[in-house]
Amino acid sequence: MDRRQRQPVRAQPGHHLRLRRPAPRPARPVTLDELRSTASRIAGHDIPMDDAVFTSRFSDFARLARRYRDGRVLLAGDAAHVHFPVGGQGLNLGLQDAFNLAWKLALVVRGEAGKGLLDTYHDEHRPAGRRVVDNTRPSSR
Repeated sequence: MDRRQRQPVRAQPGHHLRLRRPAPRPARPVTLDELRSTASRIAGHDIPMDDAVFTSRFSDFARLARRYRDGRVLLAGDAAHVHFPVGGQGLNLGLQDAFNLAWKLALVVRGEAGKGLLDTYHDEHRPAGRRVVDNTRPSSR
């Protein structure tokens, strides 16, 4: 499964169409007929398709951890925030989480900063996670 859960469909030789829509029932496989009818409805005309290269469903399920730090447990990336995969925002946010944690952990481990420095991670990064979750929700509908 593509981590971004896109649904590429072979529309014509050498061309791919990417569809994103919330899944009505994630356990049910996507059929070629379903993709064809959905793509045709969106495009406003028939979209011929021979076969699907890859299909999967994606729901608009989003989550955000209440705390990015709880004692010795630190959350970053998808462990801290999950949302509709649009524009690489989750990847970018996860890298920012990791970079911020890396230098803070390094200073604390070397004894150059107190453990309180790790508390700033939640205060600095959860608001960004909240914004990304809120901003990507409309794209998943």
